[in-house]
Amino acid sequence: MNYNEINDKLKDINVENNIWIIYIIIIFASWYSNSLEKEYFITNNTACKNEYRQIMIKIFLILVIVYFYFFKSSMNDINELKPSDTLEKRKLTELSAIGSLLIVISGLIFLYIAYKDHDIDVEIAFNWLYNKINGGSMNIEYEVRVLEIDVSAMIKKLESLGAKKVGEWAQKRYVYDTIPKNENAWFRLRTNGIETTLTYKNVEKNTIDGTKELEITVSDFDKTNELLCLMGYHYRGYQENKRIRYILDDVEIDLDTWPLIPTYMEIEGKNEEEVNNILAKLNISKTKVTALNCQDIYKEIYHIDIDEIKQLSFR
Repeated sequence: MNYNEINDKLKDINVENNIWIIYIIIIFASWYSNSLEKEYFITNNTACKNEYRQIMIKIFLILVIVYFYFFKSSMNDINELKPSDTLEKRKLTELSAIGSLLIVISGLIFLYIAYKDHDIDVEIAFNWLYNKINGGSMNIEYEVRVLEIDVSAMIKKLESLGAKKVGEWAQKRYVYDTIPKNENAWFRLRTNGIETTLTYKNVEKNTIDGTKELEITVSDFDKTNELLCLMGYHYRGYQENKRIRYILDDVEIDLDTWPLIPTYMEIEGKNEEEVNNILAKLNISKTKVTALNCQDIYKEIYHIDIDEIKQLSFR
């Protein structure tokens, strides 16, 4: 290399050092936007969602500019190739330009996704974030409830269709508000004496697929409640119910008996089609089917506000 070529390379290295600083800033911006995204999924705070989207748009806009710089630099390298350069060098320089162009295109695609995805429910693979809590999507519950069933008649019908009984349990649970409080989201600590789970639920809409949840198994019901209290989550209600579970065509069917209201049946499948197929098999009228959650069934159907009942039990 002659003096001018060395000088040009040193200038490029200085520019690339500045770009590394930009990358470091982007990493911290991504970390912050990730916390906003998590807050949105936990609290449904739209201000967090909007700020997250704006940060993501700016991140990908900056990255597209950076990628375009590298593409332009690669094109300059091609233009500066000499007839005396080896075939290997020419090939690698051209491949570098093609790679840079593909990265520019991918950056533009991800920028478009970040701009258009108002509900932030599309996984953007080319970033430092995980899009959903726990490294993946929150589970969508595909479920409906059939009100005021005759338990004996329904069990007979289920067993005649080949449904298998899984078990029968008395369940108890604590329900906790999110911090800050969100009327459509809550935490539930529940045990049936065999398995204990801690679940976050977020009701986005009263439809068959309107509830999202994230659930983990915990080892001890009382100690988990103590731990949540130490973290600032004090239960707003203690609740009991009785559950009989059947499985039909890989769909869970629960006969749930709660205090103060008639028994209802919950049907939960992997998708909407599975749930509708079970309803059709059982020949259930849609007038008895609701997508309301348990709390809203109490409130809207039977005019009982269980938020006002600290201990909802059979005693």
